[in-house]
Amino acid sequence: MDRIFINSLPKSGTHLLARSVELFGYREHFDDAGSLDDPARVAPIFINYREARDALAREGKQPARSAEESVPVGTLVPVHVDATTFGRWLGSLSAGRYILGHVMYTPTLRRLLSACSYHHLFILRDPRAVVVSLVDFILDTRGMPRPHFLYEDFLPMSPEERIAFIVEGGEARRAGVCTQSFTAVYMGLLAWEADPSCLVVRFEDLVGPRGGGSFQRQQAAVERIAAHLGRSFEEVAERYSAVFDTNSRTFRAGRIDGWQADLDPASIAYLNRCCATLCASAGYGGSAGG
Repeated sequence: MDRIFINSLPKSGTHLLARSVELFGYREHFDDAGSLDDPARVAPIFINYREARDALAREGKQPARSAEESVPVGTLVPVHVDATTFGRWLGSLSAGRYILGHVMYTPTLRRLLSACSYHHLFILRDPRAVVVSLVDFILDTRGMPRPHFLYEDFLPMSPEERIAFIVEGGEARRAGVCTQSFTAVYMGLLAWEADPSCLVVRFEDLVGPRGGGSFQRQQAAVERIAAHLGRSFEEVAERYSAVFDTNSRTFRAGRIDGWQADLDPASIAYLNRCCATLCASAGYGGSAGG
């Protein structure tokens, strides 16, 4: 069995894609909490900013100085990993495993995934829903092994300041980083739509009726995933609705329009205004919802 790289913007429904591939027998590359600190494990537990940065430090390496021939890991604050190291991480996974990551578009990743015989899947979500869910996740990472690196900076902020910080970017003094604007991050990930080797699946299609979608859209999304993996939908036809899993490690609400319930009218108007261009580029029309 081959391997899978599940790519996303954080809080876009990564767990839905993970559950989808697990239905076909794939498993996450680390097995349990006891393997998190296994010195024999080569790849980070997740391909995100903090884990990639720490993995480089354990190897006595610095982030790559140039974007050329490197992979930008993370979204709000990317860390560039040289292609040789990233390729070694990918190559260390056993057959039948998947790894989760957040990597903006780069031909280097496309080349490395191809060289290591990986399937590449990416999940896309309404940018307004992502902002709201991301703010909540920074304050409470739930089942993740560590707090979010922006947690200390977010604690003293008001709800409005937290949203504005994600949208506009800024200096996180306690974390010692400067974050990119959400527009730059989202567009840098949306570019994967143009890569024919990457299957882009929408959260709103995959979530199903329990998350405000439909069985028809969910089935069509799982059928596309099956085809991308070279598998048959019939393998999971009786249980594909199980991709909606409230026991997922980072499950929050899992509804298409749930983001509006957490905000006052002024914040909803602010997000609609700030994300108008992103919504248009990604095919999310209207002033609210997916």
